[in-house]
Amino acid sequence: MGEKLFVASTAETGTDFVHKENDFDDFLREYLLPHKMSSLAPGIGVADVNGDGLEDFFIGGAIGQSGALYQQNANGTFTATSFAADHAEDAKMEDAGILFFDADNDGDMDLYVASGGNEYPENDSRYADRLYINDGSGKFTRAADALPAITVSTSVVTASDYDKDGDMDLFVGGRQVPGRYLASTSSYILQNNNGKFTDVSQKMAPDLKDLGMVTSALWTDFNNDNQLDLIITGDWMELTFLKNNGGKFENVSAATGLGNTTGWWQSISGADFDNDGDMDYVVGNFGTNRRYRNT
Repeated sequence: MGEKLFVASTAETGTDFVHKENDFDDFLREYLLPHKMSSLAPGIGVADVNGDGLEDFFIGGAIGQSGALYQQNANGTFTATSFAADHAEDAKMEDAGILFFDADNDGDMDLYVASGGNEYPENDSRYADRLYINDGSGKFTRAADALPAITVSTSVVTASDYDKDGDMDLFVGGRQVPGRYLASTSSYILQNNNGKFTDVSQKMAPDLKDLGMVTSALWTDFNNDNQLDLIITGDWMELTFLKNNGGKFENVSAATGLGNTTGWWQSISGADFDNDGDMDYVVGNFGTNRRYRNT
C-alpha cells in the first residue's frame, strides 16, 4: 500500500449531514428497470453565499429530508445554517439538481433546486423546481412566482447568458416520466427577465420537446462563433448538439460527424485540451461497464 493521499475528516470539519434515502421500491411497479430511478439524487452545489471569500456548499435531500446549507469558517470547518429548518416544507421534494447562480443580478449567489425522483405520479406538483433568493448574507427565501409552472421530474440545471442581455438564463433537463421508464420527457430553456423566468422552449428550442432522459448539459461555444451553444447527454440518447443562432437553437447533431452515439451518457466536461483555440469534450458513458445476461 502506498502513502494515503486522502484521509476522512468529516467529524473535524463539522459536516454532519447524513443522507436518508426514502423507502420506495421502483421494481414493484416496473420489473425490468436496470436500476432504481427514485434514488438518483441528491445533488450538491458549491458557492460563496455570504461574500466572505470562502466556499460554502448545499447538499440536497431525498423525499422526507430537507436539503442543508453549510457555511465555511475561516479555519476550514463548516457550520450548518438554518436553511433546512426554514424550508422544512420542501422536504416532500427530491433535490436532484443543484445550481448556484445570480438570478436577480444583485451580485450574490441564489439557489436553484431541480425536483426529481420517480415516486410521485406524472405531473405531480411536487416535481416543481424551486428558486431561493439570497439576501446577501446567506439567508434564502423561496421565490413564489419566479418560475413557470412546470411539473416534470428534472435532473440538471445550468446557467448562461445565451441571449447576451446581461442576465443568466437557464437550461433545465427533464430526467424521466415517472412510472414509464424509456418514455421521453421534455427539457426547457428558461429566459430571465429581471429575475422572473419564462419558458421560451417552444419558440427558441423546439427540439427540447420530448427530447429524452437527460442526465447532463453543457453551455459551450462548439463552433467558435462567439455564441453559447448547448450539448446535452442522456440515457438511451444520442449526444445532442444545439447550435445557438442568435438566441434560437438548431439541432445540428447529424452534422457533427460523430455517427451513431446512442448510449447511457451521464456527464460532459469541456476544455481546449490541445491548445488549438477550440473546445474539446470528455463525455462519460456506462459503456461496457454494465453487462446483461439473458436468463
